[in-house]
Amino acid sequence: MTILLSALIFAGCVCSEERAYVIMFEEGHPLVGIWELAESTCSFYTFDADGNGSQTIGTFNLLFTWEVCDEGHLILAFPPGNVLFHEHFYMRLEDNTLQITNKHNNGRQHIYIRRVDN
Repeated sequence: MTILLSALIFAGCVCSEERAYVIMFEEGHPLVGIWELAESTCSFYTFDADGNGSQTIGTFNLLFTWEVCDEGHLILAFPPGNVLFHEHFYMRLEDNTLQITNKHNNGRQHIYIRRVDN
């Protein structure tokens, strides 16, 4: 199922304002899963199919909601559903590798590897 979200929630998104913002809440969305930082298994993102997620660094866990606008930019809202604090990322997803570049943090870039359960 695809849900269209209000552009008001995404004020400041790098996506064009006249286009709809889309998130897919389905098991088949390629971002759903656990993504470990390539340099460390102690830091990872979890993206749930319902649009919720968490960032874990060591024992610290921060909850968020996530959206992918129709141009492929990843937007995280901290805390979940917050319309005031968003992290905006340019996202590149290939096979089991996720590369995100923070739009607001001098282009800081990280590579994550999909965790595959054995």
